Amino acid sequence: MVVDRRFVARLLNEIETQVALLHQAEALGDAAFSDPLRRNGVYYTLQSAIEGVVAVCHHLIAQCNFPPPERNLDTISILAEHGVLTDQELVQRLPAMIRFRNLVVHRYWQVEPERVREIIATSLPDFELFCSQVLVFLENNQDL
Repeated sequence: MVVDRRFVARLLNEIETQVALLHQAEALGDAAFSDPLRRNGVYYTLQSAIEGVVAVCHHLIAQCNFPPPERNLDTISILAEHGVLTDQELVQRLPAMIRFRNLVVHRYWQVEPERVREIIATSLPDFELFCSQVLVFLENNQDL
């Protein structure tokens, strides 16, 4: 199997697009959360960015013949074990993002705006680091 680099590039670009929108929401401050429609848009944007990470993980795992994950949470450790994700602090933080995505999707009524604000204020660089590590891995593994 071969990694579809154009597909991965589109996913990474989508993650970056969602992160840029989240930076805009951060700049809006309270205004991003005061209106329910806008607040739900912020939640969906964050969910989309996280789902982009998960989609990249699943594609790389499948196309590189890495062991299949039992759950989305396992994708991060699998990529770390195979040298895709090399920043151990990032590897420790990303599962919390995936758990948060599960909360937004399955128990959306329990999402607290303060938690979303915290994620936006502290975790957006993790998306950028994830994207850069995937690109470095692909650059270093042209045969995939």
